Amino acid sequence: MLAAVYRSGAFVVDEIPDPQPRDGQVLVEIEATGICGSDLSAARHTDLFLQSARDSGTSLYSFDPKKDLVFGHEYAGRVIRTGAGVENVSVGDLVAGYALVDDADGVARLCGYSNEHTGGFAQRMVVQAAAVHRVPAGVSAAAATLAEPLSVGETSVQRSQLNPEHGAVVMGAGSIGLGVIAALSARAAQHVIVVEPSARRREMAVQLGAALALHPDQANPVEVWREQAGAQASLVVWECTGKAGMINKIMHLAPPQTRIMIDGSCMVDDTVRPIVGTYKGLLLDFGYGPVTDAYMISLQRIGTGAVDALSLITAEVGLDGVGTAFDWLSDPNEHVKIIVRPELTRTPGTP
Repeated sequence: MLAAVYRSGAFVVDEIPDPQPRDGQVLVEIEATGICGSDLSAARHTDLFLQSARDSGTSLYSFDPKKDLVFGHEYAGRVIRTGAGVENVSVGDLVAGYALVDDADGVARLCGYSNEHTGGFAQRMVVQAAAVHRVPAGVSAAAATLAEPLSVGETSVQRSQLNPEHGAVVMGAGSIGLGVIAALSARAAQHVIVVEPSARRREMAVQLGAALALHPDQANPVEVWREQAGAQASLVVWECTGKAGMINKIMHLAPPQTRIMIDGSCMVDDTVRPIVGTYKGLLLDFGYGPVTDAYMISLQRIGTGAVDALSLITAEVGLDGVGTAFDWLSDPNEHVKIIVRPELTRTPGTP
């Protein structure tokens, strides 16, 4: 099969062996896969990315950077074969889900971050059937890929103990920040103030339900929120930029008793002044963790039209366009979510 192989620091379309499903797994013909910010980090800051995973003790992100790698975990496609014991999906179903797969020794991996488990920047991939969901009728494969990043926002909002009447401040409107906004909108949250340098992403934030989207230089977002929410309202702030120094900045801006949800993936050591958090009684919550059906909730929102997932897609490329798409995503003013569709791939070697 064809795949966009990351090899020696560049992407090349090449033939690789077809993956084979084992018991409890399904083989999926890929129709669409989103490019995630984690993919960019793994490609551009590989050593730091891998060290962060090792320091965290997770098995999900583990690969040899000297060997071939096929990225892509925000996938959707058709089941074309099932291993023994699979009952929740059938051949022909359009499916999406978390791209989890178990090694032969039972260790969980994330497809796209393992040299042995091909990700979705390929024509086919194998995933655990238990992590797969049927895509609702009428939802395209491209739209279904957005369920994964949107589920990150849903997970964090579930953990946040938000009072919808009081609202929130969201720092950053990339795919994770937009997922937070979508989850807030689903709860009819009022007074949601977003801070984002990209005009295109600010527009998307308002479309998803933000009350106001500000440029970082425009105003103090906490003051703007306070003017709308009132003196007695409590605040939840989302850090979705992943930029070093942002947590400390939020701690200084935040009023007492603020809960700060940290969803941005900052991979370097960062500095905060703990006494500020102590005096203010702040609560920092790194927003991942066990919650209720975050993926299915996000997929259902796409299915009902509560979230217009296709509006978040700013480009589509074939396997031969993955390298270019990674370059495009370095400019957040132009793009939010780029989808890789193997069917768009030209014959390797042609202009």
